Amino acid sequence: MASVDPQDPLIHQEYKKDPDMKCDIRMLKFIISNLRPFVRFLFECQTEDQELEGRLKHADEVVQKVIQAVQLPLTDVYQGNEDWELSPTNVQLLVSNMNIVGRVACEIFSMECDVSKSRITLKSAEHLVTLMDSFLQNLKDAFVCRASTLVHIKKELRDMEERLMLLRNFLWFIEKNPIEQDNMKDVINSAQSLVVYTLRVSYICFMAKMDDKVVSDLKDVLSNTVEKIDTLQEEVNDICKEYLASLLVAVPDDSPTMDEQVMEFADYLIHKLRLLSDNKAPCFIVAAKDLIDFLIDELSSLRCNLMDHLQLQNPIKEMKSLIISTQALIFRTGLFISYMHRDTKEDEEMTEYCCAKLPDLLKGVDNLKQQASDLFNVFFSRRPWESDCPSTNVLECDNFLINKLEQLLHSEASPLYALKHQTEAVYEEIVSMRKLLCAIADLENPKMEFLLTRYKDIVHQAEYVIDSFIAGEGSIWCHRLGLFVVTKDVKILQKEVKAILTMTITCDTVIPSLYSGAPSQENNPPSTNATEGSKNEIHNRVEEAANKLVGLKDAEAEIIELLTGGSVQLKIVSIVGMPGLGKTSLANSVYKHPSVNLHFHVSAWCCVSQVYQKETLLFDIYDQIVGETNQSHETSQVDFVQKLYQNLKGRKFLIVIDDIWDIEAWYDLKQTFPDDENGSRILFTTRHRDVALRANSIPYALRLLSQEESCKLLWLKLFDKETCPPELSTISKFIAMNCEGLPLAVVLIAGILKGTERKEDCWELVAETSIKSQGTREKYFEILELSFKHLPACLKPCFLYFGTFPEDTTILASKLIKLWICEGFVQKLNLGQNS
Repeated sequence: MASVDPQDPLIHQEYKKDPDMKCDIRMLKFIISNLRPFVRFLFECQTEDQELEGRLKHADEVVQKVIQAVQLPLTDVYQGNEDWELSPTNVQLLVSNMNIVGRVACEIFSMECDVSKSRITLKSAEHLVTLMDSFLQNLKDAFVCRASTLVHIKKELRDMEERLMLLRNFLWFIEKNPIEQDNMKDVINSAQSLVVYTLRVSYICFMAKMDDKVVSDLKDVLSNTVEKIDTLQEEVNDICKEYLASLLVAVPDDSPTMDEQVMEFADYLIHKLRLLSDNKAPCFIVAAKDLIDFLIDELSSLRCNLMDHLQLQNPIKEMKSLIISTQALIFRTGLFISYMHRDTKEDEEMTEYCCAKLPDLLKGVDNLKQQASDLFNVFFSRRPWESDCPSTNVLECDNFLINKLEQLLHSEASPLYALKHQTEAVYEEIVSMRKLLCAIADLENPKMEFLLTRYKDIVHQAEYVIDSFIAGEGSIWCHRLGLFVVTKDVKILQKEVKAILTMTITCDTVIPSLYSGAPSQENNPPSTNATEGSKNEIHNRVEEAANKLVGLKDAEAEIIELLTGGSVQLKIVSIVGMPGLGKTSLANSVYKHPSVNLHFHVSAWCCVSQVYQKETLLFDIYDQIVGETNQSHETSQVDFVQKLYQNLKGRKFLIVIDDIWDIEAWYDLKQTFPDDENGSRILFTTRHRDVALRANSIPYALRLLSQEESCKLLWLKLFDKETCPPELSTISKFIAMNCEGLPLAVVLIAGILKGTERKEDCWELVAETSIKSQGTREKYFEILELSFKHLPACLKPCFLYFGTFPEDTTILASKLIKLWICEGFVQKLNLGQNS
């Protein structure tokens, strides 16, 4: 009968209904999991102290007997049965053995002084890594089992855990590479004292009672342990640097491997870089954030598309070189992370280090990409797609490839399963490139012919690699490399096309296809399904949008950067400010901006306000994303949320949520938006900063307009492109200043002045009326009341009728006019009366 680990049934029973039993079982599992690795580790170590060796041997025998005593009855009844439960007899057995194990634990850890005095020799770096793995697992258990007890030292324990994890990964990595053994012996000898400190920490964490003195003592132990880890990390770093330098001289004879441990180390480093990027406190992080985010994206792309479990037999020199370069890049990134862990460095020194090392790491990424391209050319030196490709339109070529990839990716038994990540990356970049090409199809640029020819070649290259893989020609690694090169080359072309596009837009050339989502009326929320207008109409909209953004152009650029730059994780950006600052206008302008439109695959806009219906909001988003208005309203809410989630899955999306008042509204919606780590974004507008913070968003606070900007906006609304008459210049500046930097106040007062005779004394009367109120809220109502008083009598009931609609409702003009007519607000005109 196969043996059963005693912790298996313990884990199973840990979630049973009896709280007391759960506590006892968890403690026994915790003690066994902590004690067994250390006893075995110490017993296997080589020591010159015969008495200590005898005590360790005795302790090992006791622990093994306890484990067997627990295992035998549990093996008979457990055997993977989900309905298995502990009998009272077995419960009593576990509790009694827990007491035995506890006494042995006290004896073992009381030996720590003898251990520190004796010469215990670790067998190898692998032996040391095994110890570290056990200790790291102990810490994870401690955070669960003794969470309330360790709350006062959790920060210190986490800090030690992070440093030890980094050291552990380095030790494993260099142990698997051809490192000079004498150097490794020095490291192993230096680790002796670290062993003692980790034993002491382990003992205190799960055996001691945490009074003030114990907490204080443990903090001292942790401080010393961290110091030992940092010292050992320095030695390991020096070994790594020597090894990296040796790689520049000659490629090792041994065949390199790309196994799970290498990839796990890469994942760990990417995770650490993300934590570093999200830490906004140190100024050196802020200064280097863009470079760190760029490095994260590049490493994530390499990890997803190029690194995989790989052990090659007799690889060619170029392939060995590529794998070694990949490992070297991981090494160097680890050294960067290690340096950033140091607490003794000043911010200025850290900033200087980041600015020096990050470009080097990014250069290493570029070199790795070039090596991949060179190796691909070795495998496909004949380049059959260049001679065989038909002379067809480039959009027809990539459309055929897109349809083909969609069918293969959505097939349940896809032949591309082994290349799923690489194929998805190619699909995403080809779709983005097609969108760019549609945008610039009518442009005349001398570079375009060359770029289109190059792109067509890449499309046929992708198709050839996929077809040859399906046909079973060549190795998986070869085809993975081919798709990686395709993705890389398409991204390079995208940058060149975007540069042409940016230059064209700067020169006031407007491209209709970029604005397919622009609203057809000035104040309507954007819709992804709006029809395209003429070039003149679009140009007018762009100018109108620019007019609205007086004083907000810098904010627009910064928010666009937040949406289109940074890490690939789903992020929330919020525009925060008091009513009337232009939050919605700014969000609308950002939403319609060409660079944003091109960056995301799909986008949608919804408005929440104080009173909202979750179902209506979701329907609105779904209609914009999918375009199935009639079908969506026939679906239940539960099914509908799932359908919306599935439609967003794998697509880079932008969702704008305008005027969100309460965090509960976000909680209602957030489960609908998947995080596929593809750069998707959520954009809020809210007047409440606490809503933005509770949503874990990046808040962008809008400022008030300056006096100069207020005056510019007022003149823009009153005189359009004309110059303000000299006689009205002084009074208009006074009125603008009195608006206190609030754009809405400027717009409202401009509406009043438009209906007022252009004379200084008439404008002075308006100014006197508008400065009565002191508070912002009162000022708004004063200006609104003044605007209402200036309306013709026949229009006042029409204006008041807006109050029958819910807040932030989009009202169709045709529907509104019919309602006005039904209410009798609009009368039939006399034949001689002007309309």
